[in-house]
Amino acid sequence: MRTVRFPDMRMNVLDNLQSLSDVDHQEKTWVNHEAYDSFDEVVHCLFDDSGFEREPRSAIGELLFDEEEADQIKAVIDSIDALFEKYGKKLSDAGYMATPEWPAIIAGAKDALAAMKRSDLRDMEPEQRRLLYDKYGIES
Repeated sequence: MRTVRFPDMRMNVLDNLQSLSDVDHQEKTWVNHEAYDSFDEVVHCLFDDSGFEREPRSAIGELLFDEEEADQIKAVIDSIDALFEKYGKKLSDAGYMATPEWPAIIAGAKDALAAMKRSDLRDMEPEQRRLLYDKYGIES
């Protein structure tokens, strides 16, 4: 089995992609504030904490298993960058969610999440995967 150097950071990425891919979650937490989460948290995870903004492929072996994951993450990063380029960085979460680009961002996040979960099934020890997914509340 292959491993990544920082599995907990990987789980944080998965958790944030899950948040970005689920419009119902976004309505509950980002708009209605039923729990703490926000688009800003997702952006900080994907751009700042993980370093994906520079080049996701450089995270292979650290947070990511392969090029497919890195390319899917890059597509999400690029779509968020385009959103910020067009609308700036001052909209509310609801404001970003109302843009015509938002469904494509959700779809990209779903694709990236699915690619990472496929790798986890293929590359992680089942017990490690279960423990990490349970710890971070990630749906299998």
